[in-house]
Amino acid sequence: MFMKGKWTNNSDSLFLKIESKKFRIDSLNNSPKWKNWLAIGEGIYTFKIDGKFLENEKKYSSGKLSLEKLEKIVIN
Repeated sequence: MFMKGKWTNNSDSLFLKIESKKFRIDSLNNSPKWKNWLAIGEGIYTFKIDGKFLENEKKYSSGKLSLEKLEKIVIN
């Protein structure tokens, strides 16, 4: 999934204010089954800065928890 938006920051966090979302596979963008994943909703993702990682924790209405952990890598 691709998300476009504007980034802001504060001491230990980055915030992505989402303006649009789309799937890499175009047919999913038009599928009624997958449409709800394109909803922007609150539209802000918060990533905590932890060394060379960015972490995003999300709690779903079912009570389940999801953790995304992005690692900064340098390719020479």
